[in-house]
Amino acid sequence: MKKNDRRPYSWLNPKLEIKKHRKFGRGIYTKEKIKKGETLIVMGGYICNTDQENQLGKFATNYNMDISEEWSFCPVKESDVELMPQHLVNHSCEPNAGFSEQCFMV
Repeated sequence: MKKNDRRPYSWLNPKLEIKKHRKFGRGIYTKEKIKKGETLIVMGGYICNTDQENQLGKFATNYNMDISEEWSFCPVKESDVELMPQHLVNHSCEPNAGFSEQCFMV
């Protein structure tokens, strides 16, 4: 890798896996029991402000992950999503996971 060729990445707990659901597409699933408060994902990626995100276009705004009112983790190209699994977390009206600080999912 060249010095200036930085790639975004996140950390995914090894008790989790990315797999495809026949109806809902790809998502993150558990392989083992998770303890309350255990870190699931440490989110990473390019940190963009709202103006930068808007300049990147629809793809970036579809996959952004807000960390404040003005800043988000944002992929700049499709291949970045593979290195940023936080974008594959499914929404739930009764969630059993949430955020701790700006970049930890527990």
